[in-house]
Amino acid sequence: MISKILTKVILVNLLVVAAMLGVIIVRGSKDDAGTGEVTTLLADIEVLKNDISQLEEIYSSTSSPVEPQTPVVEEKPVVVTAPVPVKAAPPPVDNRCLITVKGSQYDVTAYRKRHPGGDIFKCGSDMTSAFNDQHSSGTLKKMQQYLVN
Repeated sequence: MISKILTKVILVNLLVVAAMLGVIIVRGSKDDAGTGEVTTLLADIEVLKNDISQLEEIYSSTSSPVEPQTPVVEEKPVVVTAPVPVKAAPPPVDNRCLITVKGSQYDVTAYRKRHPGGDIFKCGSDMTSAFNDQHSSGTLKKMQQYLVN
C-alpha cells in the first residue's frame, strides 16, 4: 500500500510541476478516423490531491507527534577533599623498633625476626589497626613483656 501511495504522490508532484511550467499533459487515444481525443489530466490531479489530503488526515489522526527526548543526566555531587599529607614513620630510636598498639608503646626489636607473620612492623608508627585485623585479645596479653610504658 505504501508503494501505491508513493507512486501517487510522485505522479501528483510531476503533474503539479508540469502544470506550473505550462506543459500540456495529455492522455490520448486515436479513433479510426485518426482524430485525436485529447484529454487533460487536470481532473486526475484533483482526484489525486483529494486522495493525498485524505491520507494526510488519516496519518495525522493515527500518529501522535513525537517530542524530542532529552536524556536525563544525573549529576553526582562533586566532593572536594584536601590531600592528606603522608607522614613518614620516624626512624627507630637507638636502632630499636617501637610500635604503638591501642595507645601503648612496645619495643618489638627482639621479636621482629621471630614474628610468625614475618618482619611486618612499621617502626615508629601506630599499628593498632593492623594488629586488630590479625590478632586476638590474648595476643596483646602476650605482648606485655615488650611494653615500654
